[in-house]
Amino acid sequence: MSFNPSFGSICNPVSKVKRVTTPYVGNITAGKNTYVYDAHTYHTKVPPEGIELLITHYTNEGDVVLDPFCGSGMTGVAAQRAKRKVLLSDLSPAATFIAHNINTPIDADKYWSAIKELLKRAEPLKKNLYTTSCRECGKKAEILYTVWSYKLICNHCGQEFVLWDVARDERETVKESKIKTEFNCPHCAAWLKKRQLKRTELIPVAIGYKCCSRSLKERVCELTDEDRQKLQSITYNSIPKELWFPTDRFPKGVNTNQPISWGIDSIDKAYFPRSLWAFAFLWREAEAWPEADVREKLLFTLTSLYQRVTKFSEFRFWGGSGNIANYNVPQIINEQNVFATFERKAKTIWLYFNSEKKHEANTLQISTQSACHLSQIKNNSIDCLLQKMPIQQYNLFYRE
Repeated sequence: MSFNPSFGSICNPVSKVKRVTTPYVGNITAGKNTYVYDAHTYHTKVPPEGIELLITHYTNEGDVVLDPFCGSGMTGVAAQRAKRKVLLSDLSPAATFIAHNINTPIDADKYWSAIKELLKRAEPLKKNLYTTSCRECGKKAEILYTVWSYKLICNHCGQEFVLWDVARDERETVKESKIKTEFNCPHCAAWLKKRQLKRTELIPVAIGYKCCSRSLKERVCELTDEDRQKLQSITYNSIPKELWFPTDRFPKGVNTNQPISWGIDSIDKAYFPRSLWAFAFLWREAEAWPEADVREKLLFTLTSLYQRVTKFSEFRFWGGSGNIANYNVPQIINEQNVFATFERKAKTIWLYFNSEKKHEANTLQISTQSACHLSQIKNNSIDCLLQKMPIQQYNLFYRE
């Protein structure tokens, strides 16, 4: 997504500079458990509350702040909250897409109505893809996730075993439970480190669902023959032809060598067939939404699901998915229900839209371009330049 780099309309031609004689020396404490922080995944995201402290210290209300490496757009959130104008730029179209949507919240109820409509349209497909039989009452229940495990080869005796069967260490609470990184071979009892073992086949080993149990915790069970038959019937070729999904091949490189070695050599193969089908359906419905502002936010919500609904989502007993900026293929994978994950993420975004104050018009502009060529910015029109450093330290350059 590209944005028109027309910064000139909000730049200050002659600025009343705030003269700062002492640098900011106070503590900066900002939590990550906020609606705005959780709204979208981004690997170098910084809470806006911390950035706002610096902007307030170095600038006046109405001043213009420039972030030429804007990433997820948190500087824009911070600046607008502080009643500053802000110019955001990044070379990455993905970054400016995220920054644009996080900085332009729409009416929360309008957004949630669209989410509910999308989920209503998806209900028949969800039942087809994510249904199992409750082990207690026999009724149909919604699958929340499926656990997949690689089989490994012992490097001592050469025999194969399923990692899930050997490395699972379940305790009284999910926080205490874990997948062991070292264990004994079930055949020869040799002490093994899982990262040193050769992988073979990836197989489904368990599903999680909720039904008639009074416990808030979902049931985690082995797959039935019915579950296995359903998975076998859902292939890449069974996805309807009218549903588009990307099939671009991964270029060879440091971050792509590992997935390519496990057969994940294109974008579509980063998804299980079931996840790809569900995601492609939601993408089609979102992309065809008639209202442009809602359409953007629906697509924004879907892009926020990475890496939760791909094969890069590592199984953790306490749920969720880690956010690491690489294509690591876990040895035990959590295939989440795409529709349930979409609804949970949409709820967080709705809460952000509902809590964020509406900003004044014409206080934000975003462009997709190199920071080396911001030629549209006039001389002496920027009050503060915010530069994020690799270790998440900040430098602020301001005019005196």
